[in-house]
Amino acid sequence: MTYFQCLDSASQERYKKKLSLLNLDQCPFEIEKGKWEDNMKMWPDVLYPDIFTYLIDSPGVHTKDAMKAYKSLQSYNYFISGYVQTVFSLRIGKDKVLFKANVNHSQRTTEPPCKAWCAVKATGDILSSHCDCMAG
Repeated sequence: MTYFQCLDSASQERYKKKLSLLNLDQCPFEIEKGKWEDNMKMWPDVLYPDIFTYLIDSPGVHTKDAMKAYKSLQSYNYFISGYVQTVFSLRIGKDKVLFKANVNHSQRTTEPPCKAWCAVKATGDILSSHCDCMAG
């Protein structure tokens, strides 16, 4: 069973919208390993304002005050502490890059890592992102 098939119908609709923003007909979690690269030279410059804009302008739990104190955010600490494993990238179209990485749990260390993906324009604008963790 695929990741998409495991989602409830409302989540499937939201996920389809994310994929349609990128003109993807395949879930990033299911794209073959051989297509991904471990090459930071492919990465667009994503700056703090790009991340701020995406998180604040998208529905979610982040607030402007939390973003001002980004070093206290759990996601920043996970990255610095090595919870984020190798980040792979895949060019989609002329102006977009898709990233994926596995992210270790902070407390349930024996469980398999979560899978996350993010799509970014060449300009650094974040288009969409997703994680298969309980929080999404």
